Amino acid sequence: MQFASALTHQTDAQRAVNELADAIREQLGDQPPDFLQVFVTRYFEPTAVIIAQALQEALNPGLLLGCTAESVVGRDIEVERLPAISVSAAMLPGVTLTPFAFNGDALQAAVDDPNVFRQALSAPDDPQLFIMLADPFSTPLN
Repeated sequence: MQFASALTHQTDAQRAVNELADAIREQLGDQPPDFLQVFVTRYFEPTAVIIAQALQEALNPGLLLGCTAESVVGRDIEVERLPAISVSAAMLPGVTLTPFAFNGDALQAAVDDPNVFRQALSAPDDPQLFIMLADPFSTPLN
């Protein structure tokens, strides 16, 4: 397994994507990562979809997961309330990645019952890890 990360303060979305993609390629080489995780600060909320599409095109990850955040972290820095994008990429040979999403009541039902959770995900019988990102402003969890 191989991992890479990058963070940019670049305020222009396309320049930010170029900077991030170059940094990830420098660390991983030209092979597309199996997994790319992206966090953008609120500044980039209006262009988040464009950023995700541009990163998808630039790096061609097997799976891209991302969300907006109040703050983002990089290797040696945390950026709060300022423009920033953080990406983490992984080469995961032999690992099967399966995306899923929950909305509204389906999320609460899945949290309340592990069987509903497993069925909703079409998860393998013995999953090793789940990564879930939730919008703290609209996700009804305690």
